[in-house]
Parts: sequence; C-alpha cells; structure tokens
Amino acid sequence: MPRSFRSLAVIVALTGLTAARPIQGQASAAPTTVSRDAFRSLAWLNGKWKGSGGGYAAFYEEYRVVNDSTIEQYEHPDSTFSSTRPRSRITWRNGSAAKGSSERIDARIVRIAGDTVRFESTRSGGGGFTWIRLSRDEWRAILDGRTAPVIYTLRRYPT
Repeated sequence: MPRSFRSLAVIVALTGLTAARPIQGQASAAPTTVSRDAFRSLAWLNGKWKGSGGGYAAFYEEYRVVNDSTIEQYEHPDSTFSSTRPRSRITWRNGSAAKGSSERIDARIVRIAGDTVRFESTRSGGGGFTWIRLSRDEWRAILDGRTAPVIYTLRRYPT
C-alpha cells in the first residue's frame, strides 16, 4: 500500500476512534493515568516545525524538551524563529499529563500509544486533538471539528 494511502487510512481510523464528544455543556478530560515513560516518549516533538493545512499556507512552532516532565511549545510568526508568541507547556505531574499555560489547563492527555497522543479539552463543549508521528521529520495534528476534522501536517524545519 502506498505511504499516502496508509497515512490517510490511519488518520481516518484514528479520527473515527477519537472524535467522541462529551455531552454538550459538560467539561471533559478527567485526569487519566500516564506513565512517566509514556510521557518521555513524546521527546520526538523536540525541534522546530513548519506546519500547513487547515487554511494555513504555513505556520511555525517549536517544541523544547526541558526535562523528563516538561515540554515547552512556542509559536513563531515566521520562518526566522527569532520572535515568539506566548508559550504553552505539556507537563507530566503525578501520573497525569496536560497541555496549557501556567494559569490554566486547556487539554489533558488521555492516551499515548506508540506514535500517537490524544488530548481531550478541559473546556465545556469538549473536543480535542490527536497528534500522530509519521516519521522522524513529519507528524499530523488532527483537531476535532464540528462537522469534519481539521488536519495539519508538520515537517521538521532545518536549523
């Protein structure tokens, strides 16, 4: 099976499995147990990335593994990576993992399986997103949409 068809098949299958939404108006994503080893497996995010899709020709993100329990995420306005927008963090604390800022948790990791990580929103209305590592230099972010998922492709940016 050609790689593009395999990738599409994986995305369709995972989107169908992960797009379940909580009852409208309920907050989702109660803490789920995530092992420290599972969290460490997200080290593949480390680096600079150029993303596209979902109506964007290009966007730029950087992930820095700070230690075995913290990954910082930076958004950059352009390919120079010289200035940053406010950052968020993906953190592991006492058996659970979440993404957010120092003021709030926006999403919790509910599953890490191989090269796939699933986040569920902590906000009313639910939803979430799934990240799938396709190779050392490419991954997909699939955001739950109201009618269809929004898919972004991120490719490692040369430094």
